[in-house]
Amino acid sequence: AVVSTQSTGQCHKILQSLELGFPVYKLGNRKTGLACDLELKENKPSRFVNSIGHIKSIIGEDLVVANPLSKDEMTERGYTSAVLKATEYPRDGELCQTMAEDLEGVIKTGGGKIRHDLRLKKILVKPQGDEDCSVTRAVWENVQTGEEEVTPINTLYTSLGPSMTHLTIGDSPNKGVLRKVAENIGFGNLQEPIMYATAGTFSVLIRVDKDKIPEGHLQMFRDHKAAGVKHMMRMGEREVRVGNKKYQMFAIQCTAGGHFPMQHAHPEAPLNHIKTALIPVFGLERDGVSYDIMQLRSCSRGVTALNVVRAAAPASNLVMMYGQGGIGMAMSVSNGLLMKCLMGIRQRLGRGEITNRQYIECMKNSTFGDVPHWKHDVPFARDYTRLYDKNTTRITGKTLFPLNRGLLRVLQLVK
Repeated sequence: AVVSTQSTGQCHKILQSLELGFPVYKLGNRKTGLACDLELKENKPSRFVNSIGHIKSIIGEDLVVANPLSKDEMTERGYTSAVLKATEYPRDGELCQTMAEDLEGVIKTGGGKIRHDLRLKKILVKPQGDEDCSVTRAVWENVQTGEEEVTPINTLYTSLGPSMTHLTIGDSPNKGVLRKVAENIGFGNLQEPIMYATAGTFSVLIRVDKDKIPEGHLQMFRDHKAAGVKHMMRMGEREVRVGNKKYQMFAIQCTAGGHFPMQHAHPEAPLNHIKTALIPVFGLERDGVSYDIMQLRSCSRGVTALNVVRAAAPASNLVMMYGQGGIGMAMSVSNGLLMKCLMGIRQRLGRGEITNRQYIECMKNSTFGDVPHWKHDVPFARDYTRLYDKNTTRITGKTLFPLNRGLLRVLQLVK
């Protein structure tokens, strides 16, 4: 709760600082849709709502604002009797559906390239001085052709998904300098252990007969809802006319459950969601409302035991993050800025401008100094050493192994 709530709370502030010129984040409101936590008849009471006071005492009153809806307000918005309680979170919102495409356009306009057909296989590094290393190239597999491609690297930021379960030494020679290097780093997995946490995600198209459902009750369809691990998000809506009849069409995306350590969601997860949440909350079996399931898929995550993101910087120009569960896409915004912050101090460490102890203190106190490509204040104020991967701290700074300048190091990603 501490990490995820603070990070998601910084999302819209960071995006505003970018001054992109187009919307990427929308806060909930009573007209376009609230961000609500629901307590349903068939579910156990929401532990988040019941523990809201405790969470506020941990992370601060300003980050968690919760407004319970009255029975009259719930009725006016169109909530059915299946919903016992609804709590609005006005500080919460949604990332715009076109955000990815819009941001890709910014990258392309700036001269960048985007590839969706590459899978990272190897990271090649070379010695930097006697106690550090830097990435020189990345080796990829083209998933369409099967061929290898190599990219020269200045800086490398990697956000690793569930298929990335191991980070190991690519070569393990029997003798010589490389053997000593491998012994110093270790032959095992340099990452913290992760496992699959998989949910079932499906999209539903709902048709509402506007002659039978009051206009005010359509607000319920617009609210973004969470009921435990069951989430229901409005992706879009449109009025459709068939002859003289008017219908309001809603596209809703739902997420159900989190199964450990399964790579694919169990079929019972979305079925349970449909029967115990989707149908009763939206009143899909009443006259004037109909629906159809448009798409269903598994949604895999790779999580650590703490179910919180891990950070690592094993080379002077390489920052990695992995192990984050399904706690909201808004985390990706603050995680991206945090990787920039870590890259800045990691490069300073590699150049010898700060010591290993100062490097750790920068993370501990969130004193990152000048951040690459960021001209604004840094909104972070926590001890990030607690999220830093302990397995890679032994190969940073003064603890790094001595390397022959003529050698290339290989870190191989193993699925």
